[in-house]
Amino acid sequence: MSNVDKSERLSFTQLLLALLALCVTSIIAAVIVASVVVDPLQHFLRWAAAFFLIALSIFGAAGYVIVSRFLGKSGIPADVHLEERDRSLPRIPLAVRLRQGDGDEQFRAVAETASDGIISADQNGNIIYWNKAAERIFGYSASEVGGQSLAFLMPARFRDAHRAGIKRIVSTGESHVIGKVIELAGLKKDGSEFPLELSLSTWTTTEGRGFTGIIRDITQRKQVERRMNAEHTVARLLAESPTLSEATPKILQAICESLDWEMGAFWSVDQEAGVIRCGEIWHSPSSNLARFAVVSKQTAFPHGTGLPGRVWASGEPIWIPDVLKDDNFPRLPVASKEGLHAAFGFPIRRLGSVLGVMEFFSHKIQHTDDNLLQMLSAIGSQIGQFMERKRAEERVKALKEYVQMILDSVPDPIVILNEDAQVQYINGASNKAFNLHEADLRGPTLFDLLQADDVTREQLETEMSHYVESPQETAVVSPGHPAEVSLLRDPLAPPAIIRDPHPRKEIKFGHRTYHYTCFPVAAQSDEGQLMGLVLRDTTEESSLQNQLIQAEKLAGIALLTSGLGHELNNPLYSVLGFGEAILDEPDPTVMKEHAKTIVEEAKRMGGIIKDLTGRSRIEAGDLRVEVDVNEQLDHALGLTGLEQSGAKIQVQKNYAAVSKIWANPLELRQVFVNVIDNAVRAMEGTGRLEVATYMDQDSLAVRIRDSGPGIPAGHVSKIFDPFFTTKKQGEGTGLGLTIAHRIITKHGGQIRVETEQPGGTTFTVMFPRAGNTT
Repeated sequence: MSNVDKSERLSFTQLLLALLALCVTSIIAAVIVASVVVDPLQHFLRWAAAFFLIALSIFGAAGYVIVSRFLGKSGIPADVHLEERDRSLPRIPLAVRLRQGDGDEQFRAVAETASDGIISADQNGNIIYWNKAAERIFGYSASEVGGQSLAFLMPARFRDAHRAGIKRIVSTGESHVIGKVIELAGLKKDGSEFPLELSLSTWTTTEGRGFTGIIRDITQRKQVERRMNAEHTVARLLAESPTLSEATPKILQAICESLDWEMGAFWSVDQEAGVIRCGEIWHSPSSNLARFAVVSKQTAFPHGTGLPGRVWASGEPIWIPDVLKDDNFPRLPVASKEGLHAAFGFPIRRLGSVLGVMEFFSHKIQHTDDNLLQMLSAIGSQIGQFMERKRAEERVKALKEYVQMILDSVPDPIVILNEDAQVQYINGASNKAFNLHEADLRGPTLFDLLQADDVTREQLETEMSHYVESPQETAVVSPGHPAEVSLLRDPLAPPAIIRDPHPRKEIKFGHRTYHYTCFPVAAQSDEGQLMGLVLRDTTEESSLQNQLIQAEKLAGIALLTSGLGHELNNPLYSVLGFGEAILDEPDPTVMKEHAKTIVEEAKRMGGIIKDLTGRSRIEAGDLRVEVDVNEQLDHALGLTGLEQSGAKIQVQKNYAAVSKIWANPLELRQVFVNVIDNAVRAMEGTGRLEVATYMDQDSLAVRIRDSGPGIPAGHVSKIFDPFFTTKKQGEGTGLGLTIAHRIITKHGGQIRVETEQPGGTTFTVMFPRAGNTT
């Protein structure tokens, strides 16, 4: 029996003797107390208390013994002697004790069921303990690693550093890794590397210093970290890159480096050619993949062919564990030469369509990773959104450039102002007109830049305040708004009130005069409501316009003079001739006849003058009312006296129930009289005259047809020209139809003539209905 066992037995015997003495003492005390009590009830209670103390002592002693034995068996000292004994023994780790058969089953159960690997080594770095988790992590059984150096569990590149560290700890007891959690690369039985997390501690025995490490396989955690890093890197690159072509090689590199793949390529869909082409490629500098990259660049796959074509066709990510065993991989020969195996590709999608494909390659055979494909599908959608956003930005940019080109092509200056009259935009014409530059715009107002006078400033400020208060209104003034105009009156035109829907607005900058138009800018801006200003330099135009007005006045005078001379020439000769005849005529009767002729010719000259100056028309202004055209036609027939003249002209009326029109009844009646009078004269007292009204869509039509000889074809185009007539000389001024044409045009209507030789002439007058009159 060992000294330890003897010491443990001695301590236990002493404990039992102490407990027995305590029980005897308790019984004697109970008997003495009970003997001095006379009252039976008190006598009972005292004995009950005595036995309770005895039972409590016995159970307490028993419990202490059990706990002491348990703690002693677990390696924790049961009393002072055991504690002193443990201090005197060498410090041997529990792992070694288990290996030596010195440990208990409880610790063994904990160590063998731990999820982390537990490995112990002696001072030479040779393995002396290896739990089941270590077997699972590295792939070696305990029998395979027993006595082996720890160095063979790590890649060759780290072994020298490991051995040097072991020697330093053994010789000096110092290490920067003891008591810390560090990350290392481990080497499995199949030769693959994996990341691990190590927590290392040391212990000392009579044989020397030893080591125990707790190892955790962090492959999955590292995968998650790398994938998250890839996602974040791609998102950052897309946010920072102005174009996809600039972002693509960086994205390929980020995914390859984050996920430990050797090569990546981007393929874009060519919809017109019906193929997918390789655009950008990135591969690790250490990998010999130059030939494969060249072949990929020179290849275009149709729909469903090769890895890019298959991803394009399916719209889903595809994983190939080993391309050398794939029956749809046209680049197989070069891939085999350069040692490529695993590959995967995922689509770049936007709104249901595939815009491109990204594919990646590895020198290792790797089985399908659904989680990775799911993550890459999300990256593909993210890239697709980026491509769509960039295309939209390019379209917007192109549209802005197109609009800018149009604005710069406008010859008039265009200026955009904020509420404070500060210039926000100018077009090319503004640069030329005012010598303004972008650098000059921020700060000064338009008035300061162009040195506007007080009148111009007040005028524009008033205009701007209107748009700030009511930005929904437009700058177009409604029809009927009075505006000042310069009017050269046509001597043949009827009186009228001229209304301009766009009032002329004029301002001055320096010595230049500008007509301007204001409009609100329907765009959001930090500067508040914006207002546009279109300026047209009218300095020279105003001068030329004045000159033109004078020239038109002179031309009108010349036209009037020419017409007067032409029309008055014949009656004037008659007046002169008969006047001279009176001077030499002695017979009073003949003289009276000559004087009567002179008076008639003078009246005819007066009528000509009235026609030329427009005073033969009823000068009732431009008063318009709703007019019944059928009634006006009857009135016009009555004025001609045709129905009462006894002439052999048959009048046929074909009036329809037509709507009323908006017109001046006196002017309308004059038109009908002129046309009917021309028709009667053409028929020379015999024939048929048809007067009809009817509706033609939204217009009211009046047709006046005669059975006269018609108008020669060469004269039809001149029939409404001033002073043109087919009548005999002296029978008309050639102004009746001209005046009729002006009146109809002023009423928004049309008048046309059709002739058939020898079938007569038809005049058709078209009027808009009252509700459609402008």
